[in-house]
Order: sequence, then structure tokens, then C-alpha cells
Amino acid sequence: MLATGDSVRGLSVVAPPELVEVRNRGAARRAGAVYLVCRRDIEREAFSLNELVSGVVAVRGWPPPGSNELPQGSNYRGEDPSTLPSSIELLRRLRSTCS
Repeated sequence: MLATGDSVRGLSVVAPPELVEVRNRGAARRAGAVYLVCRRDIEREAFSLNELVSGVVAVRGWPPPGSNELPQGSNYRGEDPSTLPSSIELLRRLRSTCS
């Protein structure tokens, strides 16, 4: 699940109790869902991963045109593919949203 904007507050370690309750009781969380945020928001200093609950994964958007940071069909260096969706289409959508 990708959290953007104000919804990131629900992933904060100091989230209000009502948001923590929603986060913890979600069926998706029990089923092994991963919470994702956009790395661009971290780089813009909207928040840091240290402020969020354990296990939140930062997703990088597409690199600038002409860049070779992201070889076709692979992940960025240092990116753990097991924390990202296995669906190429879903990963493309996430990268587009986080660009």
C-alpha cells in the first residue's frame, strides 16, 4: 500500500491512536502487506523513514531521461526486490506515482 500526502501520518511512530488502530487492524497488514512511501517525499524532507513504523519501504520514481541508473527490466542498485511488488505493471505504476 502506497501512502502519500497526509496518509503518511498513519505510518508515523507518533500517529494518533485512532490512526494506529486503523493501521494495525487492516486486513491487508495481517495478510503481509507492505507499506510504501515515495523516496521523493523523503528527499523533500516531508518526513524521514526514522519517523515511520518499522518495515515501511521507500519507492524510487523513474530516473531522469537519459540516465542509466535503472537498467531496463531491473531495480536500482541497492533496492531490495523482495520489498517491492512482483508485478512489473504495479511497480511501473508506483514508480510513475513517485516520480
